[in-house]
Amino acid sequence: SGMDDIFSHFGDIFGDFGFSGGGGRRRRGPSGPPPGKDLQVRLTLSLKEIAEGVTKKIKIKRYRSCGSCSGQGGRGTSTCPTCGGQGQVRQATQSLFGQMVQVTTCPTCQGSGTVVKDKCKSCQGEGRIREESTIEVKVPAGVSEGNYLTLRGEGDAGRMGGQAGDIIAVIHEKEDGFYQRDGSDLHCV
Repeated sequence: SGMDDIFSHFGDIFGDFGFSGGGGRRRRGPSGPPPGKDLQVRLTLSLKEIAEGVTKKIKIKRYRSCGSCSGQGGRGTSTCPTCGGQGQVRQATQSLFGQMVQVTTCPTCQGSGTVVKDKCKSCQGEGRIREESTIEVKVPAGVSEGNYLTLRGEGDAGRMGGQAGDIIAVIHEKEDGFYQRDGSDLHCV
């Protein structure tokens, strides 16, 4: 199934206890499809789970690629009439200091530079649909409060076939009536 395919590479995407914001990993050119957003989830773990490591299942709502149009938003594309294919629009305003020019992402094509001619009925031309998914997060032993795991490509799918974002799973320790943590040691009460 599709979920099996998603989870088949979890061994490769866990274990990153740092997140640099993506670096150049999924940046696009001025006319490429915009990437999806990173999503943050909070994982609340007992000290026992932290000491031994655990696999947690969590439910998330996220955008996934539309199966009806294979993430393309429909059939046929044309140059965006608003930005002329640039993916950006400029707006000039007059101020006390002279003319100010502001450059923003095109609201019509969301930065892709193109628009779909025949929009997909399932996703209305977005190339993605919002759905609830259950994912597994494999937490290695020894994590602590504030550590986080990066699940590459498991965040929101981008519009019009844009690369998916990540899921950032932030570790939170819950208080335990039996175990107490002393640095990297656990004591029983």
